[in-house]
Amino acid sequence: AAREAVLSSRTTLSPRWVGRAHAVRARAFEAQGRGFPAAEAWTLARAADGTHPEYLYRAAARDLRRGKVLDSLEVLDRCLSYQAQELSCRTGRAQVLVELDRQVELGTLIDSLEADGLAAPSLRAWQALLGGASGEALAAAERLVKEPGLTAREEGIAWMVLGLAIGEAEGANARADRALSMATEILDATLDPFDRLLADQAEAARLEYGDIGDPRSWVKSLRGGRKPGAHVHHRLSRVYERQGRLKQAEAHGDKAARMAPESAPIVFGQGLFYYDPRRSISHAQVIWRRYLALEPTGDRAARTRERLGLR
Repeated sequence: AAREAVLSSRTTLSPRWVGRAHAVRARAFEAQGRGFPAAEAWTLARAADGTHPEYLYRAAARDLRRGKVLDSLEVLDRCLSYQAQELSCRTGRAQVLVELDRQVELGTLIDSLEADGLAAPSLRAWQALLGGASGEALAAAERLVKEPGLTAREEGIAWMVLGLAIGEAEGANARADRALSMATEILDATLDPFDRLLADQAEAARLEYGDIGDPRSWVKSLRGGRKPGAHVHHRLSRVYERQGRLKQAEAHGDKAARMAPESAPIVFGQGLFYYDPRRSISHAQVIWRRYLALEPTGDRAARTRERLGLR
């Protein structure tokens, strides 16, 4: 009642107080599991107080969930322009850089966190995995999941990296499935919007590396009754391609790219499917130009430019 009185008062309140009142409402809705009114309340909080880091952070997460990766990056950069040391926006930015495949910038960001005395060992292991150093990532993740005192986010990322590294090295198996399940559970439980996006990705990776049986039946049991997102369709495409079910692989890969046209790894994966003389190398080249338009950096981006005859 007090919250509503504040919001309906004729007295002129500062933007910070109005934003706080909306934020209190948003958290109450979230505790009740009412996602839509919670999202509306967070939007009102940001409209009232457009420089508050939490409201910007949540807006960036919402953009990322909707596939608007570049908008998400812009919002996080705005957050950091107001408060350069804001940790949530820095770690959220790391996640967005992964989605844009900007590996050089990701390394720079992790360096800056460490220079400020903020340990980011799980992010460093993730960076190693993305850069192709799967053995290094595996060793680091195996050590990290046994370490006490990690934040829930760091622990969740460590389990995710462990599951991905095992899956890349050994294929689908129970050990990778357990690690990815642990990552999903830990990251989902934090209630942080960026962590929950990572939980979605860890859950999707179980399609490719987990011990799940029939993929079609498993997709119907996604936590919370969620509809399959772009990363689920991306993983299904990879699974079906390995099984030789190329029509299904093509359909799911194309759907993933339509759902997330600004996700560089997903767009790259779509191009990789077509980069085969039996399919359409010319179509792959068109797709990879879209991938490069997202300004990825690192070895994969360099190899793609080389394949296209670009410097």
